[in-house]
Amino acid sequence: MRIFISGYGLVRISRWFSDSLEDLSFKAFTDMESRIGERIDADAVIVANSLGPILQSQNLISVAIAEDLGFKGRPTFSVENGGASGGSAVILATSLIKAGMAKDVLVIGAEKTSDYISSISNHAISTFLNSEYEAFYGGTPASSFAMIARAYLAAYGYKEEDLSDWPVLMHENAVDVPHAQLKFKVTREQVMKSDIISAPLRVMHSPPSSDGAAVLLISGEESRLGKDKRLAEIKSTVQISDIMELSIRDSLTEYQALHYLAESIERSTGYRMSEIDIIDIPDDYTISTPLVLESLNISAKGKGLEDISSGRFRLGDKPSVNVTGGTKARGHPYGATGVYQLAELSSLLSDNKVKNARVQADRALSISMGGVGTVFTGILLEKV
Repeated sequence: MRIFISGYGLVRISRWFSDSLEDLSFKAFTDMESRIGERIDADAVIVANSLGPILQSQNLISVAIAEDLGFKGRPTFSVENGGASGGSAVILATSLIKAGMAKDVLVIGAEKTSDYISSISNHAISTFLNSEYEAFYGGTPASSFAMIARAYLAAYGYKEEDLSDWPVLMHENAVDVPHAQLKFKVTREQVMKSDIISAPLRVMHSPPSSDGAAVLLISGEESRLGKDKRLAEIKSTVQISDIMELSIRDSLTEYQALHYLAESIERSTGYRMSEIDIIDIPDDYTISTPLVLESLNISAKGKGLEDISSGRFRLGDKPSVNVTGGTKARGHPYGATGVYQLAELSSLLSDNKVKNARVQADRALSISMGGVGTVFTGILLEKV
């Protein structure tokens, strides 16, 4: 059975103080309808949201949003998987279609994190760690990624400044992306002069506090929409988890789960990572970038930062990586990020409305991450 992305809608990632999750979802949904040019119907609604029960004190968020969009009486599902929530929601949508339970599924990613002081937001994102053994003792995602960064820099002889090239590239990539949050260029010097949040990581290694919503229409071959609406075909989906606590992992300098994810995609499609044109990866706190690249066998072990400094992974390279700015500059509305990734990639494979620069691509891969390398989703798209 073939499954497609038939539509997408986006809200610019920003700090939407006056808008609720429902408001942002409505804006993204109406943006999709305007792009498609007709009223959208769906057999089920899936909402990817990670922090709503904590920050908005709202459970059953899928029901609240579906009701606001006029989808009363439809099956609704709320998906929480940290930063991988959006990818997991799309995998659930494909499963519903394959099972014959739906022809078209609406996937919504929505998140609001910017309304709160840092102590509240840090508490919320610390729930991505093990609450008993890490968060209870003051651990945060920033401190966990900092430990990984120290281990990686020491293992391969890098210096702190070697982490600076990636944020520079991400800001450069985001400049011509209409929905990106941080659409301005930065220099290595600015990165190195930004405040330390958890040594060796600095403010400009980290994603901004982000609000946003994005929607996708996932369709089977019997979709209500015509074939001409198909933007990209979903060729493969994979979800895999790892050990949550850093202290009992075999290694801090790789994401072992990604080895299995890459192997699974290659087995199911026959495509190696080197044959994929565009890859969008989680680059949380910069240090995730070399770990992801190396764990996917795109870079040799210990060579990820060196490859970045040498100019690899820019637009036009194969693969081009994070051409819309990544979590660093596009923004990182956690539960919605995976939906943004797939909306962007489906557009880059079809109408190219999410970036002003021309992009030539036949295949694109989205990698989403929940926690500190705790869970990953991989979704491979192909041009229709």
